[in-house]
Amino acid sequence: MVNFEITPNILAAAALASKKSLLVESWFKEYLETYETQFSSIPHFILAIISETLIQDNYPIIYSLSYLTCGSKMVFQGPKPRVKSPELLAILAKIEIENQNKEYNRMVSTVLPQNSSAISSMSGIGHELKESTKVLTAIFNVLLSVGAVVTAILYFGDGVSTDISVVGI
Repeated sequence: MVNFEITPNILAAAALASKKSLLVESWFKEYLETYETQFSSIPHFILAIISETLIQDNYPIIYSLSYLTCGSKMVFQGPKPRVKSPELLAILAKIEIENQNKEYNRMVSTVLPQNSSAISSMSGIGHELKESTKVLTAIFNVLLSVGAVVTAILYFGDGVSTDISVVGI
């Protein structure tokens, strides 16, 4: 909301409008009186109403909005802080707890298996036997590969020499 700093011109126009009873609405008069006594600025819409009322009643041009705001500084006020209701606070707390639970589940998803039936069905000797078979198969494949390389070197070993002079020929 935009306010203007109260100047002598604005005070004179407000006093004239109040004195001549040009302002019909009683709430407006009360609002204007509290602004004149308690605050150092006046809202733009009140200033526009005062100016419009005086101009319509054939008062001089010095009571136009442009003349009233001349020499007055603009005062900007931010919006009032919102007050959160208890229902909203309860909903926000519930959402926060749900978010924390989701975050926790995401963090431990790699640590624990997703379903506990997989643990119980694969537990015991059968599970250990499967794991040991996998390890033994990997060891056997490595040994077989090493044996194949040694056999190839021995079979084609005539072309392989450690003597540098023979390799260059």
